[in-house]
Amino acid sequence: MIIRIMIAVTIVASLIWSGYWFYGSSLKRRTIENVIAELNEPGRRVGYSNITLRGFPNRFDLTIQDPFYEDAAIAWSAPFLQVLSLSYQPYRFVFAFPDLQRVEWRGKAVDVTAESMRASLSLHYRERPELGAFIIEAEGIEFSGTSGWRHQFGNSLAAIQQSDGTENSYDLALRTRHHPGEAEPLPGNTTAAILANMTAVELDMDVTFDRAIDAEFCTGPEPLLTDLALTHASLRWPQSGIDLSGEFTNQNGGLTGTLTIDPGQSGFAALLGTLPLGPRLGLMMLMIFEAVEATFGTDGAPVTLDVSRGKLSFGDFEIVALPGIEFC
Repeated sequence: MIIRIMIAVTIVASLIWSGYWFYGSSLKRRTIENVIAELNEPGRRVGYSNITLRGFPNRFDLTIQDPFYEDAAIAWSAPFLQVLSLSYQPYRFVFAFPDLQRVEWRGKAVDVTAESMRASLSLHYRERPELGAFIIEAEGIEFSGTSGWRHQFGNSLAAIQQSDGTENSYDLALRTRHHPGEAEPLPGNTTAAILANMTAVELDMDVTFDRAIDAEFCTGPEPLLTDLALTHASLRWPQSGIDLSGEFTNQNGGLTGTLTIDPGQSGFAALLGTLPLGPRLGLMMLMIFEAVEATFGTDGAPVTLDVSRGKLSFGDFEIVALPGIEFC
C-alpha cells in the first residue's frame, strides 16, 4: 500500500513539474518575442531569425538565432545568443555569446572575437523587476576594424550590482588587461589614442541615481546621477600610470567635487611623455605639474583638481570641459 502511494505521488509530482516546465518555457518564449516586438519603433530595429527552447526538466536553455539591433548610432549582430536559466530560479540568467560578434558605430564596423564571453544577470522583484547584479566576463577578447587596426585584451570583467543599505545605489567594477594594438580606432582623436595605449585598467565606484534601474529606467525624463564616489581607479600605460579617486554630488544639474590624481613613483613627467595630449592640453598639464614640482619638490606628489559645472580645473585654470553623461 505504501509503495503504491509513493508511486502515485511520484507520478503526480512528475506531471505537475512537467506541466510547470512546459508552461514556463512557453511563457518565456512569448515574453522574449513580446519584448523584442516592443523594442521595434521608428529609428530602431530589433530582430532574430528563430528562437528555440530546451532544457527539460530543470533548465530553460533559450537560443536566439541571428539576433540584431540597429538604431541611428549603433548596430550589433551575432550568429546566436543563448539565455540560460534554472526553472526554479526564474530571476537569474546566464548569457552565452558566440566567438564572433559585429558592432557598427558611427558607420565604422568592428568585429569582436573572444575565446569565451559570458554574462550573468539577477533581478530583484519589488513592484517590478529591478537590477540586482549584472556581470560580464571575457577571455582572449579582440576588437578589429576593417581598416586593419586591432586591440587585444586579456581576461576582462565588468560588473554592476545593487549596493547594500542605500536606495537606488550601485557598485561598479571594471578589470582588464590590454595589449596595445597596431593603430588607434579613431586616428587624430586624443581620447581614443590615450585609451588605445593603455595596458591595464582597474575601476571601482559607487553611483546613486534618482530612481532604480528597472524596466522603466529609460522611460520619462533622463535618469539623474545624484552621487558618484570614485573609490579607486588605476590606469596604466607602458612607461607610466596614475591612480584616481574622488567624490562628486549633483548640484544644479552637474557633478561637483574633487578629483585626486596620483602618478606614483613614475611621476607626471613620465605620464606627459606617454600620453598624446595635444599641444593645448599638454601645455596646461605641464604648467600644473611644474607648479606641483616647485611646491612639493617632486613631480610625483598627488594633485587635486576641481570638478564644477561640467569643467575640470586646477585653481583658476580651466583644463578641459567634461563630456555630458547620458544613460538612455
